[in-house]
Amino acid sequence: MSAGRVARDRVRLDVVWEADMHAGVAFVVVFMLLAFLCIPILIGLLFALTVRMLLEVCAPESRTMQPNSVWWLLVPLVNLVFQFVVVLRVASTLVNEHQRRQRQGIPETGKEVGLAACIAGVMGVIPGVGALACVVCIGCWIYYWVLLRRVTNLLEAPAPVPSI
Repeated sequence: MSAGRVARDRVRLDVVWEADMHAGVAFVVVFMLLAFLCIPILIGLLFALTVRMLLEVCAPESRTMQPNSVWWLLVPLVNLVFQFVVVLRVASTLVNEHQRRQRQGIPETGKEVGLAACIAGVMGVIPGVGALACVVCIGCWIYYWVLLRRVTNLLEAPAPVPSI
């Protein structure tokens, strides 16, 4: 084998390897973009499903919003306003359901923490406070989500039978 042929073969291998590397990098970039788009959509779907389940557990006469209305939370820009509507109407639904079931005490609605999450989420676009507001939003939103799930479980549980 001549030195020229070896050099030529090495150049061909380098070109093939470089093309493979670019294809691998492109795959990783596309995968990351899809992940960053799909994961928030999936989380939004699960949250909307949680709110829908809570509304379905409540009696129709207690509801201040229809369970299928929660899907508006998935529409970009609409959700900036509708999230406030959902928090306020879920809170009033829970108060109505609490009264309908004639339970004692103050009902746990999560209204305050839900509104805090909404306000912090909107403040996330303000320069200077955006990053901190986003952290507060995520923390409050997770707490609100867990609270809604816990309230749903309480409402799904059968009512205790009074002992005679």
